[in-house]
Amino acid sequence: MRERENVKWKGYEIAFFIISIIFLFLASINLLGVTKFSQSVESVFYSIFLLSMFIVNLRKSLIISLLFLVAGVLFFISIF
Repeated sequence: MRERENVKWKGYEIAFFIISIIFLFLASINLLGVTKFSQSVESVFYSIFLLSMFIVNLRKSLIISLLFLVAGVLFFISIF
């Protein structure tokens, strides 16, 4: 059985992870109908979530982090 690597989290990774969770929560409660944000505001929430996850995953996996970056930029572009 392979042992799990001991990953050391940097301070900025923890901060951006918390930011991403907050904005994912805000977008999720909008999907459930608890709040009524416009489509562009919801796209901003998803964009911030994905760009924060890009920063969190940058050290761990370049390919996955690039997918987060592309998705975040596409959500941001969809606002305009």
